[in-house]
Amino acid sequence: MARQAIAIRLESAVDKAASWFRSQRKKDGTIQGQKDTFLFDALPFCRAVGEGVFAQHYIEKVSQTFFASDGGYSVPTGSERYVPYIGGWWAWGTCMWDRTAVASSTLSYALTFQDRRTGGLFGNLQDRNRGRGEMHFDSTMMVGLACAFTGRIGDARKIAQFALELQHDQPHPSERFLWCRHSDGHLLTEFPRDDAVEYAMVRGAPKQGYWKSGLFIAFLTILYGSTGESEYLRASEEHFERAIHNATDVMRTGFSHKLAWASTLLYLTTNDSRYLKASVQIAEHLLSLQQSDGSFIYPEVEGIAGASYLLKMAVLFQFTTWLHCVRSVL
Repeated sequence: MARQAIAIRLESAVDKAASWFRSQRKKDGTIQGQKDTFLFDALPFCRAVGEGVFAQHYIEKVSQTFFASDGGYSVPTGSERYVPYIGGWWAWGTCMWDRTAVASSTLSYALTFQDRRTGGLFGNLQDRNRGRGEMHFDSTMMVGLACAFTGRIGDARKIAQFALELQHDQPHPSERFLWCRHSDGHLLTEFPRDDAVEYAMVRGAPKQGYWKSGLFIAFLTILYGSTGESEYLRASEEHFERAIHNATDVMRTGFSHKLAWASTLLYLTTNDSRYLKASVQIAEHLLSLQQSDGSFIYPEVEGIAGASYLLKMAVLFQFTTWLHCVRSVL
């Protein structure tokens, strides 16, 4: 009965989010407030809420306006540090809508950011062009996931090796998980204090980068599903335990939104109820962040969200997509 009740609440939340989204659409296939960039994470949301006509129209609009013939794309101001992350999302989404040519060209461009030595991806054009710098974790995982989803298994395996080595090489795993490797091979142990969440997940500390754990787990679980190679599933399950062990707030923070999705994937793969329990607990917290109009707040980045309509849309797209994923297994 409790399972049915949460399923009903999740379905209602997805419907409310879809209704608010429809109120923001314009007749020309864009979104209110959208000017000089595209909403790269809109397409999985459209799949979740059944917006097929809009999705196909939007793909055409974005392709004509923001993409070059080589698959390169413009990014909004402030997003220059994670260029391939945007491409990974767009490739994943366009593949969902059977636009395989768009997905392939986008991924080919995103993979020009890959460092041959480590297998990770540079986040920005400057580091890519000079072939030296920090690997951007979120970009690396998102492009790897898109490769696995679209059938580029060779490319996905190279990125997976980066992920496996990153997990294996942690110097003090009981204390923290370091997210960033330099192209010269070393893990970054010193970083700006005000940006620490991007570089390390500290055990027992609140408001850690649990979304990164979600990306790690989702990528390797999807790749396991494509290859049947057990090392990927083992690494996903091990990382899940690392993410929740001694985590003071992992089930009640917006930072865990992608972990709801990843836990659902683990549950579908293993049928282990621990993962379903985690996905439902995180989903219940996300439900508490939905507003009466169907949009969501994201308290952990409230200052940014208040100043950025595009970020508000991104929160809507991603939170709703993960809630839909959890609903699908209940």
